[in-house]
Amino acid sequence: MKSNFINDELFHTEGIKALLDDYIYFIDALTAAYEVTGDSSYLQIADKLMELCIEKFWDSDRGGFFDTEEEIVGLRLKAIEDIPHPSANSLGIILLLKLYNMTDKTKYQEYAEKALETFSLRAQDMGIHSGYYFCAMDAYSHMIKLMVEASSESELTDTALSFLIPYMSIVYGKDNGRIIPCFKNVCYEPISRVDMLKDFLMNRYPLLRA
Repeated sequence: MKSNFINDELFHTEGIKALLDDYIYFIDALTAAYEVTGDSSYLQIADKLMELCIEKFWDSDRGGFFDTEEEIVGLRLKAIEDIPHPSANSLGIILLLKLYNMTDKTKYQEYAEKALETFSLRAQDMGIHSGYYFCAMDAYSHMIKLMVEASSESELTDTALSFLIPYMSIVYGKDNGRIIPCFKNVCYEPISRVDMLKDFLMNRYPLLRA
């Protein structure tokens, strides 16, 4: 696929530099495309954009992402409120956690942890207006990784993708006809049958039975 950035620069429109929102929501789309198709080119660009996002927007002193790459009228804002879509910082935390699972870059998890710490008091004060921050906190505690060692077109993969599970990340590996569920640094026995995968996911997430 063709990337939407030129010379390490993403643009909002022609001649106008992208904002944090542009980077984060593009990365979100790319990681979703990778999870559905298994096409590693989507992941490669998502990874590249997150590296650029950190380089251009990360607050190296206090943590979290600034909304803009440069000061606007002498200010660089750093938001956590959802207005009304999920804030880029909150979604960015979830994407950092997903990309940590997908790339094994431990720094992504470290940035996610720092951002959670940075916004904790502000999010608590804002309550529902920073609701997606609490989703990011939940993701940090409960994100499961499915290591898909199967074809993206297999019945096993289709079954994994058919479950709507919050904070699940799909990572593709060599086709061995199996899926390995992992939670943080602990991995379960490989699953090679559709019925066993369904049982595992239903037992781990009982609300899916409703």
